[in-house]
Amino acid sequence: MKCIRIIIIALLLFCTVNPAFTATAVELMNEGKMLLYKGDIRQGIKILEEANRMDNKNLFIKLMLAKGYSWNNEWDKAKSVYGEVVSSSSTDDQIYWDAKFGIAQITSWEKRYSEAINLYREILTSDKNISKDLRLDISLAIGDIYSWEMKYDAAIEQFNNLLSENPGNLLILNRLAKIYLWKGEYEKSREYTNKVLSINKTDSESAERIRVLDQIQTFTATIGYDYTWYDSKNNNGDNVRVHKSLLGFEWQYSVPLKVFSYVTEATQNSIESADTEKSEFRCQHQGRGKLQNKYTYIYFRCS
Repeated sequence: MKCIRIIIIALLLFCTVNPAFTATAVELMNEGKMLLYKGDIRQGIKILEEANRMDNKNLFIKLMLAKGYSWNNEWDKAKSVYGEVVSSSSTDDQIYWDAKFGIAQITSWEKRYSEAINLYREILTSDKNISKDLRLDISLAIGDIYSWEMKYDAAIEQFNNLLSENPGNLLILNRLAKIYLWKGEYEKSREYTNKVLSINKTDSESAERIRVLDQIQTFTATIGYDYTWYDSKNNNGDNVRVHKSLLGFEWQYSVPLKVFSYVTEATQNSIESADTEKSEFRCQHQGRGKLQNKYTYIYFRCS
């Protein structure tokens, strides 16, 4: 009888203590998550590792730990833990697709862009109950990959489509402003940056971008040589020829160097003609009449 009493007491103690350990692990998870989002990534990882040791079956702890590893550039560890989440859950669970998203995200950070896009699209097509937030995160990530590949037009199209579905979304607006800045379209960048600040005046990313835009002074420098000469066969100006050439280069901040050359050749019967339509030089070919003008542009682009 005494032995039975001891066993019962032991079982009661076990049942009481075990939930306490689980609760403590969850508390540690929340603390570690808070530290991650505050930027104290290493300390957050330490606490999450301790939570994972205390409750090795909790997939939410593992998911957050994998995220911490990924933010700390420990990508192999992160993929390993994400893999544990995937293998321990089913496609009916949201956490399964969250872990799949984490793996795709790391793949993109490893600059395996095509593989990452395929992984993202697999989630979009396979997860029938995908949450709105995860769909947005994936669509943003695909746009980010386009921008990293310098496919700016594709990225802008991606983000504009998202903006039509999510008007006023600051994440999308900031991305558009950033890409236009990278493209050298500073007025467009300022336009989208101002849209962000009109919604949130304290947005730090937009405030920094305004500071950068204010420092950019666009200008064009043209340097070249212009040479003009005339041919004339008599004192009355009959059969006058005018030749004009310019060779030089033009440069504008953030725009590839443009080297150019153009030649103008005009021929008219008399330079002193009273007919203004015949004596005016136009930048086009006028046909087979007495006035024939030619205007040629040759452009060479140098990166």
